[in-house]
Amino acid sequence: METPSTWTGSDMIAKLKENILEYEKQGSVVHFSEEPFVVLIVIPLMKRASDLETAADLVFVDSTSSCDAENHSITFFLIPCAAGAVPLGIVIIKGQTEIAYTAGFKLLKNSLGKPFNRNGSPTIFITDNSSAEINSLSSVWPGCENLLCIFHVGQAVWRWLWDSKHCILKEHFTILMGFFSEDIICIMS
Repeated sequence: METPSTWTGSDMIAKLKENILEYEKQGSVVHFSEEPFVVLIVIPLMKRASDLETAADLVFVDSTSSCDAENHSITFFLIPCAAGAVPLGIVIIKGQTEIAYTAGFKLLKNSLGKPFNRNGSPTIFITDNSSAEINSLSSVWPGCENLLCIFHVGQAVWRWLWDSKHCILKEHFTILMGFFSEDIICIMS
């Protein structure tokens, strides 16, 4: 039986082409490119989110990788609001290359017109520790500051501790991570 989970790249593109007019009738923006493989999704709620005042200040960019056998990554752009966060757009790419991220981010930028509360770009992007993602954001929205979210800062410290070239003894990992955590708590309070 054919289901979305069994579709390959060409099957997904065919289904997307088949349904794109219906999505547009409902007010959604769905754009894609085949090389590099990129799909952009912006539903009406996301279009309205772009006009929030907070959209000019801060945007969270969160990617989840290796989502399927085709190695697709899903990137959510989220804007803080009174309810927590509201999505601005979803970019699906194959792999996690700078070329694919840049193509997807350009699709988002061009599809929203003048996003981020009419400023064209936010002041700050909060991201994970992906140089391809950060470089692409800087390329598409030059002048924006890119900061790591606190979770990913801790993750980067943990990876640094585990890297054998730093000659950190395993029994010191948790002690050093504890010091790092205490420092972060002090900085944030």
